[in-house]
Amino acid sequence: MYLNDIDPITYSREDAQKARRLRLYDVRWIPTWGPIGRRQVRKLQRDDWEHVGSLQTGLIRREHCLIRITERGEQ
Repeated sequence: MYLNDIDPITYSREDAQKARRLRLYDVRWIPTWGPIGRRQVRKLQRDDWEHVGSLQTGLIRREHCLIRITERGEQ
């Protein structure tokens, strides 16, 4: 359940409890070129960023998606 899935007209106490348990993320797209870019991605991974995936956008260029949990709700 995400906040966008909550209908404001039928919003209930159960929806509020589910919303409190959501994990909030910082998302970063990093454009990279070759080994220099891979080094940049590894540096971010050491700084608690998690690599989600990448898209090839050119011959040697890739866009990497990294996320980091910024806040945890009740578990």
